[in-house]
Amino acid sequence: MGLGLNSLMANAAGPNLIANPSVEASANNVPTGWTSSKYGTNTPAFSYQNTGCQDGNYCLGVNMSGWVSGDAKWYFAPVNVSPGTSYTFSNWYQSTVPTEINAVYTSTTGATTYKWLGTAAASATWKQGVYNFVTPAGTAKVTIFHVINKNGSLKYDNFTLGTTDGSATPAPTATATPVPTATPTPTTTPAPTPSTSPSPVVGNIVPNPGLETANGALPASWASGKWGTNTPTFEYANTGHTGSRSAKVTMANRTSGDAKWYFAPQTVTGGATYEASDWYQSNVATDFTAAITLSDGTTQYKWLGTASPSATWAQFKKQFTLPANAAKVTIFHVIATNGTLSTDDFALALVGGAGGGGGTTSRGLVSVHFDDGWTNQYTNALPVLSKYAIPATFYIICGTFTENPQYMTAAQVQAVGNAGHSIAGHTNTHPRSTQISQTQLQQELAGCQTTLRNLTGQPVLDHAWPYGDHNASTVSLAAQYYDTQRTVQPGYNYKATLNKNGLKVQNVLNTTTLAQVQGWLAQAAQDKSWLILVYHEVANAPTYGSDATYTVTQAQLDAQMNAVKNSGLGIVTTRQAIAEWQN
Repeated sequence: MGLGLNSLMANAAGPNLIANPSVEASANNVPTGWTSSKYGTNTPAFSYQNTGCQDGNYCLGVNMSGWVSGDAKWYFAPVNVSPGTSYTFSNWYQSTVPTEINAVYTSTTGATTYKWLGTAAASATWKQGVYNFVTPAGTAKVTIFHVINKNGSLKYDNFTLGTTDGSATPAPTATATPVPTATPTPTTTPAPTPSTSPSPVVGNIVPNPGLETANGALPASWASGKWGTNTPTFEYANTGHTGSRSAKVTMANRTSGDAKWYFAPQTVTGGATYEASDWYQSNVATDFTAAITLSDGTTQYKWLGTASPSATWAQFKKQFTLPANAAKVTIFHVIATNGTLSTDDFALALVGGAGGGGGTTSRGLVSVHFDDGWTNQYTNALPVLSKYAIPATFYIICGTFTENPQYMTAAQVQAVGNAGHSIAGHTNTHPRSTQISQTQLQQELAGCQTTLRNLTGQPVLDHAWPYGDHNASTVSLAAQYYDTQRTVQPGYNYKATLNKNGLKVQNVLNTTTLAQVQGWLAQAAQDKSWLILVYHEVANAPTYGSDATYTVTQAQLDAQMNAVKNSGLGIVTTRQAIAEWQN
């Protein structure tokens, strides 16, 4: 997604914060200051190697096999950092598969949060990856996870972490050092919204959702569980968010793993979008995960987000889309840090309820989106769209017309618009919107809109966030210029609950099957919802190796557009969808 790894090649100016950065020092054949770990269902083999390394005599390796879920990684002990500061991380690696890089922040209160930094393309030779990030407010420490999350091998060496501006290493602060749990897929974390009484959730399939019905000393249809090295105390408490009962976990002696209460898995519709929520109190950050039982009996875990500590009852809510072969689901609200967590009033419901649209629209809709304005969209996607007479919406990075030949020229963008497709904004330079100033973001949003309006002679009212990176402040600013804002959050859009500043999508990857696309189309037809399919490059090989995941072939696009054409859905651009539903 975006401009690729080359756009991030900035060097740290400050001193290297990582102790033993080339892993040369060791004790008992383990690199000093480094730890290996895994989560999920997989079989990693960790190695401390002394041949074929990039720098010095030693390097780190992970061979992954038996992968079903989760990841594995080596990581350095969290180091002291300053909040609100720009840092640069780099390492050298070899891998047989694409791998992921995440920053792991520890706050002054000991809470842990994750930030996805990028994808490293597979490389048979030593290759350097460089990633910039800004530490959030309240951050005290950071480490980096370079994870392998599929069968294959990863080898790495020669790590650096320093301030981008050359500032000094911060003084140590008193804070808890995290032992990492699951590495999340990047997504926007919802902020808990305090309230005193929840509205009933239509179609809630959670048994005994308020935990009021007891079965002996336990809530009926509920169980408690733990894994890893820790000492949890489970309590069926006599206080709650509503009613008189709740489920509480107190975690002590935690070295690894987590603990949680959870309801008996419930039957669900594969490929559908559900919304999960609960009310909670906690003195530490906690995690929300869907445990999905597939039709073959195996279990897949989907991380939904992190719930911030809250001394009063707060709600966590998240929508997610199930795999096509999902059979049952339960929700784990887990505590993976020493502290306490109380939960109550769980809900799990099909988004939109029965029929999805609630009878407020006569048909389902589907839109095809292309992000960034790659030249191969012009050469490879346009002929397919013309073949099936499908109008699409192209979200264009506006500062690429002359300096980057891999992106469409101004004349090509004009030709796309003249062919009946809709032109939309994707900023001037594809930045992470939450990591630049409001003045810079205003220039990105307004400048792109003006450029495209002057180029096409048409209003430009639709915008998509680069990397899906946005928050309440950026959304408020963008709403001054654009009528819609599109995210990368999976899901469907419903007329009765349409959020024009947070349109949901299904992201089409190189691994997306025709059956998955057909399942999404069928779901939109059944629910009378609006499905948005998002594409990036259309080519046999990506322009940048780091974009391989987001590159489909012309043959894949052809088969998927044939399915769109035959879906029975209204095929519309973003503008047409908004016009239809607002009328």
